[in-house]
Amino acid sequence: MRDLLLIAALNDGGSLDEARAAAAVLTGDEVPTAAIQPAVTARLVTVDERFELRFRHPLLRSALRQQAPPGDRRRAHAALAEVLSASPDRSLRHRASAAAEPDEALAMELTEAAGHAAEREAVAVAFDAVGRAIQLSQDPVARGGRQVWACVLAHEQGDGHTVRRLIGEVDVNALRPADRARKTIRA
Repeated sequence: MRDLLLIAALNDGGSLDEARAAAAVLTGDEVPTAAIQPAVTARLVTVDERFELRFRHPLLRSALRQQAPPGDRRRAHAALAEVLSASPDRSLRHRASAAAEPDEALAMELTEAAGHAAEREAVAVAFDAVGRAIQLSQDPVARGGRQVWACVLAHEQGDGHTVRRLIGEVDVNALRPADRARKTIRA
């Protein structure tokens, strides 16, 4: 049940079936629907007639995420990414969360997803994707460009503190001339 609850806490959807499928990937064994019943009985979660799982309180979800060791969270995210392969954006977020070391290909995918989110004016989503892309970047020039873009997105959200923090983290020597000019304008 612990794996199932952790997966449910990390899942960006509420489907009990998704959580069960990911738990099966994680454990290598089928996870029956009844596996969630102890959590329902303890009033930690509810499951409705559509098998949507909801935590009774947001702090329960947060506590489950925070108490799990990083390796367990990464494995759970990897299992969710596998199960959600038919939903590319959701799968990408979980693959990025499962990554333990820099991965430029994954950073590029996140950057592309951030571009699509920005086009939809989902600036917060774009900012989160670029932020994770920065963490996964191997190429210093690409990282610098992503950092400058994160500054722009933070500015669009009106978050001056984050803009100043991010500007301070940028390695100016690794920037392309265009990114160097954008950074200078933001500073």
